[in-house]
Amino acid sequence: MRLRFSHHLPILDSLSRRTVSTVPRTLENLSPNRSVAHAMPPPSASTYRYKRIDLATDAIRLVHLTRGYHNDPIECRLFETWLHQIEGVPYEALSYHWGSPRKDAEIMLDGCQLGITENLSRALTHLRLEDRDRILWVDAICIDQDDEKERGHQVGQMRDIYRNAEQVIVWLGPSTNDIALTFDKMNEMHDDIGSSANPKMALELWRDIWPSSGLLDRYRHAFEDIFRRRWFQRVWVIQEVASARAAVAVCGWKSVSTKTFVRVPSLLDVKPRQNIQAVLDVMPGHLRKESWWSQERKLCTLMVKFAASEATDTRDRIYALLGISSDACDRKSFPPDYEIGFPDFLRNAARFLIFGTVKGGLEYTIPVVTLTELIQDFGRLRRDAAQWAIENLDPEATRGFLKCVKLSPLDELSAWELAIRRMRGAKTGVSASFKPGSLGRQPQQSFDVTAFLTEREDILEERDMGYFLSSNLRKQRGVGLVQDPSGWGALDTGAVLYLAASSGHAGAIEKALDLFYRDLGLSYVKEFEEMEKLLRSHTHSHLSIAPDVTIFYDAVRRGYEEIPKLLVAEYSPSTVDRLLMGALEDRNDEGAAFVLSHTTCQIGKLVLLKAIEMDCNTIFGVLLDRSCRGLGDLADILCATAAYRRTHMAHTLLNRGGSRNYVWEFAFSSARNAGNTRILHELHNLRREVAIMDAS
Repeated sequence: MRLRFSHHLPILDSLSRRTVSTVPRTLENLSPNRSVAHAMPPPSASTYRYKRIDLATDAIRLVHLTRGYHNDPIECRLFETWLHQIEGVPYEALSYHWGSPRKDAEIMLDGCQLGITENLSRALTHLRLEDRDRILWVDAICIDQDDEKERGHQVGQMRDIYRNAEQVIVWLGPSTNDIALTFDKMNEMHDDIGSSANPKMALELWRDIWPSSGLLDRYRHAFEDIFRRRWFQRVWVIQEVASARAAVAVCGWKSVSTKTFVRVPSLLDVKPRQNIQAVLDVMPGHLRKESWWSQERKLCTLMVKFAASEATDTRDRIYALLGISSDACDRKSFPPDYEIGFPDFLRNAARFLIFGTVKGGLEYTIPVVTLTELIQDFGRLRRDAAQWAIENLDPEATRGFLKCVKLSPLDELSAWELAIRRMRGAKTGVSASFKPGSLGRQPQQSFDVTAFLTEREDILEERDMGYFLSSNLRKQRGVGLVQDPSGWGALDTGAVLYLAASSGHAGAIEKALDLFYRDLGLSYVKEFEEMEKLLRSHTHSHLSIAPDVTIFYDAVRRGYEEIPKLLVAEYSPSTVDRLLMGALEDRNDEGAAFVLSHTTCQIGKLVLLKAIEMDCNTIFGVLLDRSCRGLGDLADILCATAAYRRTHMAHTLLNRGGSRNYVWEFAFSSARNAGNTRILHELHNLRREVAIMDAS
């Protein structure tokens, strides 16, 4: 059974698009009386053409953002410099979300027109000063996006660009009244703690100041709004803020140091989702030294950690993490290359993830060599591995390589002749074709593999990777083979990437991973007694065998309760939300109740909207108790109950949601601002029906 990760219905889409009033500007050197406008460059200007930079050096471009008033056309000048000489050039680096890829706005660059996105245009408009120029690094302006070789060169220097900037500007988009109020309060806190003789004591005092201000709901709503901004979903921001020496968060005309910005959510008892908290952890501030940032950061680990992050170019899901990884930060080991095709990119990524990099003499990170045998042609990959060792390792290093990999001849077997065995998984092998002496003086040694065999050559041509995996693993036309259950902790992305590349399919990385883990997960695990025992005793270290939510829910549905009970406590809030969404969509209240009974995390608003859509009234109250109940969220949920005419749910919400009048007013305001007359009509009807229920 496959879950459909649907979200809220189109009828609710307009609820999130609230009209907000413009916040007065307070940043220094900005005139508060000028109107907001996006003036366009003169139509006679020619299109800007980039001059090539020296890609053999550490050359970069910086942009002068010319001083001007808010409604003036944006004018900039580019100049070239070098990172090794950057110390005398004070510049700021912009971190922002591109938004729509369409370049609907234009700026004047060296007297010519350059198309940029609307979100970047808004950012530059707000960042421009009236009394002096500003020197910035902005990717969409400083990199020729049409030159793939230059893109690869500049991406390889991204970490250094952000690390050398005087500060990184985090553009989070426009402000609202609640956000402006919250930023003012944060700056008050920043000044108070900064000027205090005892900053720790001042911080403790602010733990009481925030809740006692009488504006707690507005502060919380502001952060809930901020954390929904697309900037937090962008994969590049992780490296950008993690590399920064100092950073400032900007919303509209308001700004605050990230040192203060990252402290406040915990003071307000706002709990960001796991992927958002991971970004906050690496912003300049006190969290950085105490978080996952201080641990070893292998590329495969980062890929899993930020699997939900977004990128316009799928290749950037890996390239954006290279600079902050502990094993790929050396640009020579895995240089970003936008000139190669997607299958070649997958092969390069897989090769790096499989073989790792040289660290500490003869120690090599080769945790998943056996998983590369998951491809159809075993011989080709073995030849690649041998050739890589011959070309890249000296004789001394070759011995270290062999100690890790243990190569030896084994019998070649057909999948049709194999049966699943129940002793430590199943075993088989493949022929090792290394020529004697080709890897130094080491004799051929044992090469135990985790493998998947098939003799059907046409399987990879059928539909997609999912068909290949599910046909063979689920129907057991092939066999999953495990040399040792403890090796399952090494099931990471390398083999899956290689499999996707070898099959000729250029699907998204996350799709290949999801399909792989789903089909190799809990629905298959009951075949292996030893692996089930391992799950019971080492759940935390081996969770990587079943990260896909479909497996979990499928196991719950079919009664495999023991394994989910062990795993569910480790799931992230977003994963729990998707589990609940799947259960609610199937109207499986029992499955949803099971998930709720084995988790403690907060439930997202989308789960409540799904419960309303599917009319799951029996579990709605429990979901409501576990959800984030900011005023804006409560209003959206109330609007949803009106849209679907769920009077009982609305009554439950209003009895548990705090001040009824505030919720009603916010809901009516949201519907009016969205221009949704139907929701307004339904809200009036709902209010009458709820009043009747109250009276009875």
